[in-house]
Formats: sequence, C-alpha cells, structure tokens
Amino acid sequence: MMMLLATFCALAGFAALCFAMPRHHRQLWETAPGRRRQIMLRFGGSLMLALSFLLCGSIWDWKIGPVAWLGLLTATGLLLVFMLPSLGRAEIFLRRSVKNRRSHSS
Repeated sequence: MMMLLATFCALAGFAALCFAMPRHHRQLWETAPGRRRQIMLRFGGSLMLALSFLLCGSIWDWKIGPVAWLGLLTATGLLLVFMLPSLGRAEIFLRRSVKNRRSHSS
C-alpha cells in the first residue's frame, strides 16, 4: 500500500512539474500558466517528489530506499511520457461527446 502511495506521489509530482511548463499547460488548458500558477505547480511537484523519496526510504531501509526511488522515478517518468500524447486525444473525445450531448438535449 505504501509503495502505491509512493508511486502516486512520484507520478503527481512529475505531472505537476510537466504542467508548470507553458507548452504542456497549453496542451491541456489552452493557455500558458500565469507566474503564480507556475510557481505553485513547481513547488507542489517538488514537494510530491520529496514525499515519494521519504516513502521509499521508509518502505525499504535507507540503504536501498534511494536506489528504489530512482527506479520508481524512471518507471513513473516513462509512464507520464507515454500518457501525455494521449491526453490531447482524450480531450478532443470529451469535448465532442459534451458537444453531442448538448445538441441532442436541445
């Protein structure tokens, strides 16, 4: 259970750091992030990665925990890299389905 929480924290941290970049923020919300939002996403992402590090250190001993954390970062980073392109397609699908529902309900 703790490992699942560490994985979620790492994935959320990477996602927050990713969406702090204007290019990826525009990909999802169609606008660049404001300066305040960018700082908050960076801080939140760093905090989640630090929490993931602490969780990995407590799950395994501190001798192997940092090594396991690096493996976890690799796995979650790859997962996020492969998920990002599909977010745009999912957004298009959701917008079309909402538009179709509105046109059928009228």
